[in-house]
Amino acid sequence: PNCTAQLPPGEPRASCCVMSGDRTALLDLLADVKTRAMKIQEAEGGMSAGSFPIPQFVILGKQSVGKSRLIETLAGECFNFVSGTLGSRRPTVLEFRNVPGMAQSVWQVRDPSTNMWTKHTTAEVMRIVGQAHESLGRSVTTVPISVRLESANCADMGVVDLPGFRSYGADDGARKLGDDIEKLNERYMQDSKNVMICVEEAGDSSTYAILGKCKKVDPAGRRTILVRNKLDKYYQDLTPANVDTWLDGDGNLPKALPKFCMTLPFWREGEDKSGQIQQMRKALAEQDQQKLQQEKKCSRSHYDQIGFQKFQVYMENRTEQMYGEAVGPVLAKITEAKKANERIIEALDADIAANDPTMVLHTIRDAGMVFAQAVKHVMEGFLMSEVKRVDMRSEMQAFADEHRGSAEFDLTPHEGFQTTEEYIRFLQDVAQIPAFGVEVNGGAQFLRLKVELETFFRFCEIKVDVTEKEVINMRGVTGYGHVHWGDVIAKLVAAKGNDSMTKVVGYIAERLRFFFSTQKDVILDFMHNVHGAPDEHMYSQLFPQRAQLISSNPMMKELIYNCYDKVLQRQKAEFVDIMQSTLDSTWKSPMQMVKAATMGHFTADMIDQMMIPSLDDTKERVQSEWLRRAKPKQILDQIAREVPDDPARTRDAAEQISSLVLKVFALIRSLTADQMELFAVAFFQLPMMNRLEEDMAGLTLSDEHMRRYQERRDQNIRKRQQHQESLKEMDWCIKEIEKFQMGAANATKRH
Repeated sequence: PNCTAQLPPGEPRASCCVMSGDRTALLDLLADVKTRAMKIQEAEGGMSAGSFPIPQFVILGKQSVGKSRLIETLAGECFNFVSGTLGSRRPTVLEFRNVPGMAQSVWQVRDPSTNMWTKHTTAEVMRIVGQAHESLGRSVTTVPISVRLESANCADMGVVDLPGFRSYGADDGARKLGDDIEKLNERYMQDSKNVMICVEEAGDSSTYAILGKCKKVDPAGRRTILVRNKLDKYYQDLTPANVDTWLDGDGNLPKALPKFCMTLPFWREGEDKSGQIQQMRKALAEQDQQKLQQEKKCSRSHYDQIGFQKFQVYMENRTEQMYGEAVGPVLAKITEAKKANERIIEALDADIAANDPTMVLHTIRDAGMVFAQAVKHVMEGFLMSEVKRVDMRSEMQAFADEHRGSAEFDLTPHEGFQTTEEYIRFLQDVAQIPAFGVEVNGGAQFLRLKVELETFFRFCEIKVDVTEKEVINMRGVTGYGHVHWGDVIAKLVAAKGNDSMTKVVGYIAERLRFFFSTQKDVILDFMHNVHGAPDEHMYSQLFPQRAQLISSNPMMKELIYNCYDKVLQRQKAEFVDIMQSTLDSTWKSPMQMVKAATMGHFTADMIDQMMIPSLDDTKERVQSEWLRRAKPKQILDQIAREVPDDPARTRDAAEQISSLVLKVFALIRSLTADQMELFAVAFFQLPMMNRLEEDMAGLTLSDEHMRRYQERRDQNIRKRQQHQESLKEMDWCIKEIEKFQMGAANATKRH
């Protein structure tokens, strides 16, 4: 027969012709490959039968339209799988293998637990398949039952018989069953690998409801085959004038759609002609051809559409064509999956070794120390990391959400900001924090954070309203002339300023801790991305190796992250202590802090005037710097001496002292704020990074952690065994496909 008859336009023709001498071997090969694929775990890098580029035919139609009789005719013998009134409720995979000269047909059913074929009598097969459907009750499943027939009288092909579409339901349960069946069928119809055999009753093509469903997913009809059954009922409606138009579909069918019309074997109730199905299918095919070709005078271009035998030839040839074209893609898919599976096994081997009870603690510590080393590089800035990048607004909002209602500090630097949003808008519009709207992480985000911390600190204020009573009390009882107003101012600054700055320090410390805590995933991402980066040679090769180990081991990741967070908490407490000690020393001698910068006013043209100084120049500079440094204190001392001692002017004294306290506090605040970036680095970042590696080296494991690691190791050993079995199946598939290709190539050369 012509193997290209009615094949969809534009599809390759070569493969089926080349392999026409070994059709059964091809079908057996891909059926076995598909079976073995179902045994392979759907793990990462694995594969499943559903992902295979193996095409299949699926039979669609309403109940009682003749789907079952079409399958029986393809099989060459009668059987009825489904008993009861509900019909089929799961896919039935039917593999037909034509074995010339075979005296007795052989039926087999695939055992779902082993994926092995087991021989049964026809009656046993009908019982097993029927029970598989009836056991579902009014439910539906996508899990198929697979049946194989070897016979001298069957077609050489495979099909999937899907449950028939329900036109109506007598009750809610029946309607739900109909809906579930429709969803199941649509799932198969939408798979581009599936070719749909749509069975309709011959008649007006505009009424083909199931074909309409096929058109929705295959408008051009390139993967749909129309079978118009019960042709004998419509003989009388056809005439030489309309037969060709009807065969073409009266303009309702896509031109590319392969279409067949036929009368399938049938007998009246009470008759039993099941043993004559082979003779009947031949006789009815000849009858269909005689009626349409000779009596109705259809054109020769339609001859290949008429009768079951033409349909069988087409199906066998298209099966061979489709399967032949699938061999190459299937081999490529299995080869790709094998490589992925080997990578999984390699990763499992590494994880199993890492979780060895005798080595696990060393492995975790080593990974933690490498993680600690990566922190420095992230803080220096790493362009390729896209993880946890945030703009200033998102960062501030996340911090506020986590600390809303905190009694430790205020979320805004001044009571004039009613909400956090107002403070954020100030940072954006007024302070104009650099890179406010840019999403950054790592070192760039830390630079931006330090500017925000300095801004926050500069809002620090004290409320000073010195009363006459306080002035009298601070003078003491020894007389007016024994009190130095500078000492009074120092006491007031210390008393009023300590509480104000303590809360601000609490905010700064927590902002630093919060920032570094959000960088854990950034650090891990940096370690991953070192591999393949243009500057890969600048970093340790341990970074990507340990990153893979940490990412694949949740317990290791948890331990390292927890250790990192504990270090941050400790550093936060130390930062607060150091800052508080610094401030305490300031409050003891606040007037000593009131000093100006020794450099003096700096201008751009000073760069051009710089030269190596002489000794006399240096002496002059040192003297001028000391004078300049002491200038603010001298001014404040002078103002303090002008505060009146006269008891009659106590109110004036109180006002002047309040003003001086505010000025001294403002100077101290400015000098401290100027150094805030330095404090953030020197008192938090550097000590944290310097000690982090040491803490990672001291990681310990509890008994619970050891138990969980042992469980993980045992689980990975089981996974490895499963993947090893999958690898064996893949090796078998690759070997058999290559052997088949070699045989087909040799056969082609001989021809």
